[in-house]
Amino acid sequence: GGSFGILVVGTASPPTLTGNTIYRSFGGNGGNGGRGGVGGVGGSGAPGGLKSSAIPSFCTGDGGYGGNGGNGGHGGGGGGGAGGVAYGIYVSGTPGYGAATNTFPSSGGGGGGGGGGPSIGASGTPGAAGASAATN
Repeated sequence: GGSFGILVVGTASPPTLTGNTIYRSFGGNGGNGGRGGVGGVGGSGAPGGLKSSAIPSFCTGDGGYGGNGGNGGHGGGGGGGAGGVAYGIYVSGTPGYGAATNTFPSSGGGGGGGGGGPSIGASGTPGAAGASAATN
């Protein structure tokens, strides 16, 4: 808020001011802080499991899936689990597809959390109007 005063120059004695009300205003309150930044991107899926024979089309494990993004200001979601190890038994030039000769283990554990997202907040709300205090 603005303030003002009266300056008197070149007088032998200061004047007497009566019947005047002088206001001293206070600045408005600051706006609220902006919203938190967007969460980080989920971590990358872990590599697929190792194959245990020379037939890539049959013995390659699937890659894991990336995790979900975190909440604002927090780290990203964990990466997907490692792909299960798939293998088959190679017999006379033909891979065995029977249940007794193939194993598909479940995926491994989740990866670590991703990095925190950017912290660019939205604009703050406007400040409140300044208050006035009367002093005489």
